[in-house]
Amino acid sequence: MQSEQHWSILTEPLALWAANCNAQNVPDVVKCNGNLPVDDYKHITFFIAESKSKEFISNLCPNARITFLATRIHDFVSYQYKGIFKSIRSCSQAEVDLQLDHVDKLTNEFVKLGLNKEQATLAYFHQPSVAITFEVQEIFEQTPRKGTGGTIKQNTAV
Repeated sequence: MQSEQHWSILTEPLALWAANCNAQNVPDVVKCNGNLPVDDYKHITFFIAESKSKEFISNLCPNARITFLATRIHDFVSYQYKGIFKSIRSCSQAEVDLQLDHVDKLTNEFVKLGLNKEQATLAYFHQPSVAITFEVQEIFEQTPRKGTGGTIKQNTAV
């Protein structure tokens, strides 16, 4: 099992976003409800609400590139994962439960910062949702500090 911080952080309560672009290269960004545990260190599967993702999903056909950002909110440690779309499907009940657990842990972090748990949960947890998997090709350090933006991993066999 790989223990690098950029993989192990994905088991923590994180603020997560995914982004892609349409055929005219106009970006779309969506909040994510969580992610599946990483098991092969090549793919990430994340969850987004159907109601918030129409444009994001429609962009996958003309442009398969996906960017996924994971941020720990108490210290802003962040990593950006870039790659190629592989699949999309409806979420199972077990995955909905996993999302609810992720959002619960994330909103507990918000409470430590003085925010309202119920409002934070309403902002993050929407159902039904879809699971999107992409193959990670590049990983970047995004924590706000000197050196941010540096490449951690780059797959040249694209």
